[in-house]
Amino acid sequence: RTGFRAMTERVTFAGTATMDGNTLVGVVHLFGQLTKRDGRYIAFAPGAFDKALETSDTRAFVNHDTTLLLGRRTNGTVRVSADSKALRAEIDLPNTTYANDLRALVERGDLAEFSFGVSGGQIERSQAPDGLPLHTFTTVDELFDVSPVSVPAFAGTSAQLHERPFGRSRSQMALARYRALTRKDR
Repeated sequence: RTGFRAMTERVTFAGTATMDGNTLVGVVHLFGQLTKRDGRYIAFAPGAFDKALETSDTRAFVNHDTTLLLGRRTNGTVRVSADSKALRAEIDLPNTTYANDLRALVERGDLAEFSFGVSGGQIERSQAPDGLPLHTFTTVDELFDVSPVSVPAFAGTSAQLHERPFGRSRSQMALARYRALTRKDR
């Protein structure tokens, strides 16, 4: 089997943060880095996010909490890109109480981690050197969110704040799909 069905993976990585303005910037994932989860390793290959970056209305939330929205791709307040080494994000923080709290935590160095949620795509199954299964995503159908989080699982990313202008556009479908796929009663 090479496909993943309607399963959402959330993967968290740790890093360091500095403050410069009002945009949270960071490396969300280093390609090829292994993440141990549920008795297996997960990795993402370079190019795995290319399809999702073209079609997903990626959101940013604080700790994946959908009530603490920081921005979204179609409005230009979240920008996500990938190169041969990493998945990167820029989030223009709104002037809200929770975003101001987040900014303070990043400035103090208390919060410097990112997590992301994906669904669908193709995976290659193999075995890691320690004998555990290794699932490497070669494509991702949807990148639901890139979220700063307070409890990291793995090292390898960075986050910092700076100022950057942004554009605007519209979409509602990705949030509805995200909520449907991540409901706790599933």
